[in-house]
Amino acid sequence: MNFEYDAKFRAARAILKLTREQLSEMCGLKSSVIQRLETDFEKVHSANLELLEDFFAENGIIFAEKSILIIDSKNKNKIISNYNEITDDKIIESFHENYILNDKYSSWSDKEKKKFISVVRILRKNSLDFWNVNMSEGEIRSGSKGLDDTKGKPFFYLKFRDKGFTIDVNNSVKSYSKFIKKLNLDFGHGWFVDDFFIDKLKEISENGMKLPQVIQSSCKGRLPTDYPSPYEKS
Repeated sequence: MNFEYDAKFRAARAILKLTREQLSEMCGLKSSVIQRLETDFEKVHSANLELLEDFFAENGIIFAEKSILIIDSKNKNKIISNYNEITDDKIIESFHENYILNDKYSSWSDKEKKKFISVVRILRKNSLDFWNVNMSEGEIRSGSKGLDDTKGKPFFYLKFRDKGFTIDVNNSVKSYSKFIKKLNLDFGHGWFVDDFFIDKLKEISENGMKLPQVIQSSCKGRLPTDYPSPYEKS
């Protein structure tokens, strides 16, 4: 319920094409409240939730239990239930502070770009967070990282090369090793992401990605721009 509710607000803001700052100004709320709502829903006062829901309702977006309802200018309704879906451009924009990724990505083939987008989409579908790490290789980590966490709980490590990117799994926790076996790959030094890896990851996701509890309990599909500093040390 909580993740869906968070995602509804992110989707509603995206539909109106408002930044957090614009939304906070229009509603008279601090932008930090908007940020908490979209990433840590439990910490937001109910009065602020009601205020924001009223604002969206006035702009033709109604929050239902399992969907959002858009009322257009012709008074026609359109139900959106896949709130977590965003465009490829928005995904890449969320990593804009990672200059190494930006540099490598710009020179990749369309096929390699599609692989990166696919990995992000699959992992976000399973609520995994993404955050930049301020290291010489421009590493991205995916796992669980709250807004106020100095360090996240990484599950995947992604690094970038001239012709693609590599991925590795954090195997320092016993339960992680079970996941590595499912992928049937030799991890430990960075696996170069190929079509085989994408297919295996999709298969695991479709059958239910059972993540370690330490990850699953708090990950919410956050992207780097959801954090106070989009390019912070971890």
